[in-house]
Amino acid sequence: MPRTFRLDRMEVPELEEMTPKIRRRVMRPAARVVALKVRAIAPDSGRRHKSKLNKTIRYQVRRGGLEGVVAAKAPHAHLVHNGTRPHDIPIPRENPHTIAHHPGARAQPFLLDAARQTRGEVEQVLRDGARAAMEEIANGI
Repeated sequence: MPRTFRLDRMEVPELEEMTPKIRRRVMRPAARVVALKVRAIAPDSGRRHKSKLNKTIRYQVRRGGLEGVVAAKAPHAHLVHNGTRPHDIPIPRENPHTIAHHPGARAQPFLLDAARQTRGEVEQVLRDGARAAMEEIANGI
């Protein structure tokens, strides 16, 4: 279930040579770029879940600053992202034998779309952050 997007697969070789504290400081703005894009393009999940999906987009930096993760925490996020097949839903409250048919829903891969759309911007943010961090290290700050 692709609910996360890893930023450590970008081509920024200077990151491995930095301390984890500096890597986290460089990676955090890059993860934020993707998270903001995901929030902007996350689809509305219908009347029952109105605007809940885009409000649950979170980002964090893990593995010592080498991995930035953007995740949709809504319980129905994977259903929107991956879609669903047609299926039957039992409705036990009305009648134990009543079944409603759900026609299914097409996939709306908003996480992957945001990752593709922001790739260039994320790489630039990582490069700029790495360059600024290297300059700070060189200047002894």
